[in-house]
Amino acid sequence: RGPDCSSRHDVDYFVRMKTILQFEDQTFEQFDFSEVKNETRNFQVFNPTVAHSDQMTQLFTDMASAPMQRLML
Repeated sequence: RGPDCSSRHDVDYFVRMKTILQFEDQTFEQFDFSEVKNETRNFQVFNPTVAHSDQMTQLFTDMASAPMQRLML
């Protein structure tokens, strides 16, 4: 993680109406919340509520645990 993380993965972590999905092959893509429900590949959702480094294992979570789940269904 660092200043080039956003450009390395071609995502903007500060867009409020989009989310980032991490796929099984460790690639990342940014989606509008309304588009997530159409995704057929296995993925985990970016968790914007992670605030401390000890929570980094929760940075991506499954859809059932996603804090923004209601916006993606």
